[in-house]
Amino acid sequence: MKKIKRILAAVVAATMVMATAVTSFAEESGYTITINKDDSDKAAHTYGAFQIFTGDLKEETKDGSTTKTLSNIVWGSGVNVSGDSLSSLITELNEIDGISIATDATAAQIADAISKKNMEADSTDAQKLADAFNKILVTTATATGTIGAGETSGTIENVPAGYYLIKDTADITNAQGAKTRFMLQVVSSVTVTEKASVPTITKKVQDKNDSDDNTTNWQDSADYDIGDEVPYQITGTLPSRFSDFDTYKTYTITDTLSAGLTAPAAKDIVIKVGETDVKDHFDVSITGQTITISLKSDEDLRKWTAPALTKDSTFVVTYSAVLNNNAVIGGIGNPNTVNLTYSNNPNYNGDGENDHGKTPDDTVIVFTYKTVFNKVDGEQKPLAGAGFTLYKVSSTFKLSDILINNVALDKNTSMTPENITTIMNQLDAVKKNTSTNTGFTAVPNADGTSFTFSGVDDGRYVLVESTTPAGYNTMLPLIFDVTASHKDKDDAPDAATLTDLNGNKIDGEINTMDLTIGTDDAKTLSADIVNISGTILPSTGGIGTTILYVIGGILVIGGATAILIKRKKDAE
Repeated sequence: MKKIKRILAAVVAATMVMATAVTSFAEESGYTITINKDDSDKAAHTYGAFQIFTGDLKEETKDGSTTKTLSNIVWGSGVNVSGDSLSSLITELNEIDGISIATDATAAQIADAISKKNMEADSTDAQKLADAFNKILVTTATATGTIGAGETSGTIENVPAGYYLIKDTADITNAQGAKTRFMLQVVSSVTVTEKASVPTITKKVQDKNDSDDNTTNWQDSADYDIGDEVPYQITGTLPSRFSDFDTYKTYTITDTLSAGLTAPAAKDIVIKVGETDVKDHFDVSITGQTITISLKSDEDLRKWTAPALTKDSTFVVTYSAVLNNNAVIGGIGNPNTVNLTYSNNPNYNGDGENDHGKTPDDTVIVFTYKTVFNKVDGEQKPLAGAGFTLYKVSSTFKLSDILINNVALDKNTSMTPENITTIMNQLDAVKKNTSTNTGFTAVPNADGTSFTFSGVDDGRYVLVESTTPAGYNTMLPLIFDVTASHKDKDDAPDAATLTDLNGNKIDGEINTMDLTIGTDDAKTLSADIVNISGTILPSTGGIGTTILYVIGGILVIGGATAILIKRKKDAE
């Protein structure tokens, strides 16, 4: 950076961290400062330009370089230099290495001493200079300008020539923004970009398919069984201008779970910077569905040494929540949102802050689904008296993996009670669902003709008819796959969404079918399970017993008649 050779140059170089531009304006017409916001700053700003020095502005351009000189300098309208204010200013300026100002110095002499210091822009000394001038500002700025929330630029107009300090004059609270560092500058009409920056907060979830044992990277959505532990990760950054802050005492993560998620215990939440556990620096509280992680009142991130923080440091929070019986099925899923409240005033160096920034909510979603099996007879009429058990199995599992008397299950295997017990014992040994997965408990309707398994995720499933209606044949185990697709919020403007859900038959299996997806919000998967009545066989064979009784009767009568005829002949 160029050394400040003149007061004009010194003003430019004294621009502090948040480059809110100060502009020199001709007395008779005034100049305009256009201020562009940093992309990360979405808050509304009100800027005040306070005239410190005024004088005659001369602007010369030579070899493509423009020189601005302020001469005949006197105090400006934006400062109070009466009584102790001026002496306090001179005392503070003399604390800057290389500056020596007499107690009775004029505005021009003070400006000359500053110019000879040759401070570099954004240097520590330049920031001290701005801090000193800030303490003698009057209440009302010489000129003001605004940038609306979400707008990218604004202007300060009609400012007379002079040397100015520009700063935010309104608090920024609960908005995604940060105040600018004080800026000192003498310029004609210019366009500048503020150097404000804000931290970010993101939340991610991992998805695990129990059937194939694959776990995804951290992403915006997942699906789980009710009763499963769901792993979450929160990542918080620091502002890119972190070094501009003298203190940084506000850093609060607010994490809100939906009713379908049970929060972890505070002791099970992990907070790290890199490999260093920093949980002891934070207060962790859980109230209802809200987890609050806040920097302790005596902590200052700018003072940390183990680890020493930089603009590139990140806080990583990890924990697991349990998907519970209040979970929303399908549809909008079970959201989890997080935001960050942070220090946003780099000009403040006290024990607290008058304002603070707040990031927008970042949301991840966990989905879970339900299957419904309707029991019907051969005429598709509802049939009561059945019972079902659902198993989640490996994605490579086949019904032929089940052995009955060391013979693979096939379509001719008899579904006797003994064989059903054998099948269920083998499925119990390989199932992926656990005793905590309450979604695998069948819930019958009022008349016992329909059974719902509510709270299951994607994977391969086997349905066993564990109780069969009297007089009906037990079905073979039914095998099918549940598949789901999500669209992450990087591809969807608001939040992750459930884009596809299916229950699919498996080619080559002896008993499999496609499940039908419903049009309801839950996108229920359903299927009709048909039972055929048993065959009623004759008690002794093909022709029945009645005809045997008739033939027997004929034989008895015939035998009696033959005896009577013989006796008659003998008598004759």
